[in-house]
Amino acid sequence: MKVILHDLTEEEIDPIIQSPKEDVVILTEKENPPHNCIGCFGCWIKNPGECVIKDGYEHMGAYIGNCAEFIIISQSQYGEFSPYVKTLIDRSISVCHPYFTKREGMMHHKLRYDNQFKLTIYCYTKDITDGEKATLINRCKAMAINLGTAVSGIHFLCGKQELGGIRI
Repeated sequence: MKVILHDLTEEEIDPIIQSPKEDVVILTEKENPPHNCIGCFGCWIKNPGECVIKDGYEHMGAYIGNCAEFIIISQSQYGEFSPYVKTLIDRSISVCHPYFTKREGMMHHKLRYDNQFKLTIYCYTKDITDGEKATLINRCKAMAINLGTAVSGIHFLCGKQELGGIRI
């Protein structure tokens, strides 16, 4: 299963997705925006593996932890993902346990799911500085380590018009 987290409109994402719909979970902004993580650790303690905020995004950890490929398509803003994408990545903390383990010589949370998936990132923006690009690359690499995987590709696009060349 592929999980696609994006900040595009339905008209913009539809031509990009070529995979059979039953093989894809598409996370897109619904009528109500997602709530921010409140740092309550309920996804670790009260309801392991599931966020206690019931807004339709409570299964982020399970989606990511069980996928074969996690694809992020986001506008790059100051070397970070768009607010919607960032909020859902923050809400995916349930992909791991509260306990620590050493991974790549550093302390990280123990992973809840025994699954190695492919992580691909597409960032679009009209202008990006070298510093913003470096910030985003480092952010993606750190996120991959936290998720127990590696970045298979970070692609910078000059704007939404270049999204037309992507096929997922």
